[in-house]
Amino acid sequence: MHAWTTKRKEESICCETLLLLALMVWMSFFDNVGGEVLDGALRILNMNARVVICGAISRYNDKVPAPGPRYYMNLLVKRAKMEGFLVLDYEAEFPTAMRDLEKWEEQGKVRMQEDVMNGSLETLPVALQMLFRGENNGKLIVKIAEVVPRSKL
Repeated sequence: MHAWTTKRKEESICCETLLLLALMVWMSFFDNVGGEVLDGALRILNMNARVVICGAISRYNDKVPAPGPRYYMNLLVKRAKMEGFLVLDYEAEFPTAMRDLEKWEEQGKVRMQEDVMNGSLETLPVALQMLFRGENNGKLIVKIAEVVPRSKL
């Protein structure tokens, strides 16, 4: 599986080209961004493609609901399917997933990325806005204290 993301408008032409090439080969699109990214994918759907939605971070801070996807009619024309899911739908599989992810990380098949900010509880709102603006790389963590191992006594 391959994934890519963009955070800057000037990359949109490049990413649109990559998306077009990807969808010419792949029959599915996983979206957790929404907005222009989802519109771009729907515009160039393959016949019988599958679109999976797990989030829409580009819309979380909208004050009013945004208009729906512009190219939703391609779902009809291309006989495609769009389905949403929440990670909690698979809660029973979390222990197996964690074991697999840890093993894959040890084997170098998966690389975890963390973006750590040193701060305090007052730093949390700043970090949250960074997250919504796409200014982090990987999991965003606010480190507010050193973890001190507990004594076993």
